[in-house]
Amino acid sequence: MLENGLARHADAPAVQRVPALVYLAELQMRTGDRDGAVAVLAEVEAMELAPGDREALATVLATAAELTADLRP
Repeated sequence: MLENGLARHADAPAVQRVPALVYLAELQMRTGDRDGAVAVLAEVEAMELAPGDREALATVLATAAELTADLRP
């Protein structure tokens, strides 16, 4: 369901997409889909964020960094 929403609203602003993507990555990790989580977190990492967006998303981006660290072998 979350993946469908992200696909339908692919043109949504990054400040709206990033929290949903990070939540999706966390769900994927918890359900054993490590490859999916890696791909979603790579998408988050590749997003170009304005400084104001980065500030607004600081907590979510910190969560993404923690998840990425947890996925390292």
